[in-house]
Amino acid sequence: MKKIFLLLCMLFILPVSTQAEDTIKVGAVDLQKVVYESEAGKKAISDLEALGKSKQSTIDEKRKVIEKLQSELEKQASALSSEAKKNKEDELEKLFRDYQRTVQDSQAEVKKREGELREASGSGG
Repeated sequence: MKKIFLLLCMLFILPVSTQAEDTIKVGAVDLQKVVYESEAGKKAISDLEALGKSKQSTIDEKRKVIEKLQSELEKQASALSSEAKKNKEDELEKLFRDYQRTVQDSQAEVKKREGELREASGSGG
């Protein structure tokens, strides 16, 4: 009885598996190419570039403020009272810490978005 059952199973399974082999088609998709050439991919890349430019603009503005204050401090150092000089130095230090934090946060955000784009493309970075 077991042999008959096994034979019947093989008769039913074998044709199904050979049919499945005939209809299965395997293909490869270059997901990175799809991302870079598709409209959604192009938009995502454009958005990432815009984010990077925006962050860089903010960083540049903060750097200019620091440079200006530093220049003023150097020019006025001899004329300023010790308290006024200390206040300007403290302000400069605070601006510099804020600048560093902005740079780090900006880099992290851009890297995160870039990672999300890579993850979406399936390349995993």
